[in-house]
Amino acid sequence: MEIEVEILRRDLFALNVYMLPRSRGIWTRMLLLAMVGWAFILFIKPPNAQLNLAWTTCVSILGGLFGVVFGFVIQMTQMLVTASEKDGVLGKHYLSLTDNGLREVTNTNQSLYCWNGIQRIIKVPHWIFFQVNNYQFQIVPRRAFADTQQFQAFFEASESLRNAAVLET
Repeated sequence: MEIEVEILRRDLFALNVYMLPRSRGIWTRMLLLAMVGWAFILFIKPPNAQLNLAWTTCVSILGGLFGVVFGFVIQMTQMLVTASEKDGVLGKHYLSLTDNGLREVTNTNQSLYCWNGIQRIIKVPHWIFFQVNNYQFQIVPRRAFADTQQFQAFFEASESLRNAAVLET
């Protein structure tokens, strides 16, 4: 099965928004920022009552959440500004499902992601995300298919090939 995919900035954005709450690193950063904020507030003005301690904790958690969202916005802005067709991130991607793996061809590279090396395949209503390692994904938008049945067939074929490869190892 072979498809032509046009990757747009909105696809990158959708992937990152999908992964934001599911990333352990995000929660770790938020907790770390909250703990640093909590310690900083306690150092500047130690609380004199339990209510103040609860307030400090709430403010610290909100500060950690704000820090994560702010960092995400900066990271997304940088990625969306720098991504281009010249580096093979945006633009046409030719993807094919082979017995050996997911094959990708762009104007800058050719790659084969072996099925047993693909960590997971995620299907959401408008995309299929192939997580090829902790930080790299291949994106397949629903719009690359004529209808929902073809989209579903591509996903099921991918899952079948990956599951078969994982069982072999």
